[in-house]
Amino acid sequence: METEPDVHTLASLGECRRQLVLDERDDSLTLFLLIAATYTVENHCRRCLLRKIIREYFDSTGDNLTEVPMDLKQVLLHAHRLSLCICKVYCKVLDLQVREATMAGLRNCPRIQLTKQPLALVLIQVRYSPILNIPSYLPAIQDGMRRIGFPLYHTQNSYSFNLTAEGLSNIKLDQWRFGKADGKTTVLMDADQLLMQTTIYEGFEKFIAEFLSVFSVLLKVTDHGKFGIVQRLGIRYVDQVRSQFEGDTIDSYLREELRGMWSPHFLGEEKRYTISVAGKTESKPDLPGTLAIRIIRGEKGLELPPDLIAAAPERSNTFRDDEDRALIDMDHFWEGTMGPSFSIEAIEESFYRLHDTIIKAFHDTVVTPEGIEKWK
Repeated sequence: METEPDVHTLASLGECRRQLVLDERDDSLTLFLLIAATYTVENHCRRCLLRKIIREYFDSTGDNLTEVPMDLKQVLLHAHRLSLCICKVYCKVLDLQVREATMAGLRNCPRIQLTKQPLALVLIQVRYSPILNIPSYLPAIQDGMRRIGFPLYHTQNSYSFNLTAEGLSNIKLDQWRFGKADGKTTVLMDADQLLMQTTIYEGFEKFIAEFLSVFSVLLKVTDHGKFGIVQRLGIRYVDQVRSQFEGDTIDSYLREELRGMWSPHFLGEEKRYTISVAGKTESKPDLPGTLAIRIIRGEKGLELPPDLIAAAPERSNTFRDDEDRALIDMDHFWEGTMGPSFSIEAIEESFYRLHDTIIKAFHDTVVTPEGIEKWK
């Protein structure tokens, strides 16, 4: 019978007392330590049992998790989440393996590994009904954020313009920015939105899990999951297209309809244009969305769409000043009403469906098979 690897150690009661400098005559504390140790072992065994059930099912059926019916995937995923709730001491390596397997079951789009990754930035956003007193929650939110890997914090102000019958008015917007130590993943929050962006994307499963952890901090502190509503969900991908070798062309990466127009009156081969299209989508019956695709070609000095530059995280992918370039900017979002009393699971599933569509559109509509092969 296969056994779980020994990935943890349990200190003896005597060793525990010595390390904590405890008086062995303190029977009440000794009893507490025994109860705590028993509870920890019990929860660890529950977790081992869950893994055993999942493993034996697929060993006996020969099925692959990505091929089984969606209802079974949801059952396994729900069971996995329950195990996370009841067990606080567990093997992080095995947990990551189980989570990646179960979350992969939610993906309904191709996963193609690219060693020459064109991705420059990925952004995910949830917009919710306003929390006007959110400054009063900031200490608790900041404490929660540093505990999940976002120790950096500062405030920033942005401005929006509102055109009315009286003229143009300038509205100040207070925002709070949280960041990881390397500065390459940041979170922006204000009274009615939360967004996370990164320049070191390692796959959607990991990205969405981290964002939902951030969103959960906000919901826990403010109780907005009970009393608020979600009004917008969005995912945005920005890719930098550049030549890979001598003689390589930007056109070879883009579908023909995205290569711009040609005229015999144009001098030289340099291209400079912007193409922007948007259309309605239905990633699932109750999730009508909008997919916007924009190509920005030949703008010297431009490494990201202009509206993202000011608040973008640190990044390493940069163009040379004289380098031909194109930016692929894809934004897929849903707008409506979800809640009150919405669940993280519903948010997660909706984001997966938005993600599926944007990835399929990238491969089917925007880039060429030749381009994908070059990025591999």
